[in-house]
Amino acid sequence: MKKFILILIVLIGVLLTLFFIFNSSQRKLTESEKEKALTKILGRKPNLSDTEVSGEVEYKGKYASFKYPAKAKIYTYKDPGMAKNTSVLETFSFDIDKPRLVFNFSVMENAADLKDVSDISGVKLRQISGSGYTQSEKVIGGENGLIFVRSGNLSEKTGFFLVKDKIYSVAITGSNLEEVSLLFDLVINSFVFF
Repeated sequence: MKKFILILIVLIGVLLTLFFIFNSSQRKLTESEKEKALTKILGRKPNLSDTEVSGEVEYKGKYASFKYPAKAKIYTYKDPGMAKNTSVLETFSFDIDKPRLVFNFSVMENAADLKDVSDISGVKLRQISGSGYTQSEKVIGGENGLIFVRSGNLSEKTGFFLVKDKIYSVAITGSNLEEVSLLFDLVINSFVFF
């Protein structure tokens, strides 16, 4: 009988301990606190809903404006080398999950006093024989630019412009060249230089 009572007391003690552990009144994070914490971890605003946003929104920067998909997830991460570069005047980046696309826009001072868009180092790199890029020209608002396309596992479409002594670049990468081109065309066809 004493054994039974001892087992019963131990069992009640274990159950009470488990009850207090699992039923503790810890303060739960509010939705805004969750979003703020996730933003800090991810470096961009998190998507906390399963609904897909449609349509387009407009980016209005200091040096340009253009349209991009509303479903894009904007992020502010800067490569440490680019963050320290004082010639970088403006950057804007986002990604899209489905299909997976990464977008980067930047404006830099023409610190080397380049005279033509073909003098830009990113252009010269893509013009190297065997680099896998095809080149075409594009005119936006009377300004000539060069567009480069590369297909493969990681497709890319990048445009360079030299306008008002500033170097503009728009780059999109993804696994599907058709989707990369659709996004690039949306951005470039709505692009306005300031």
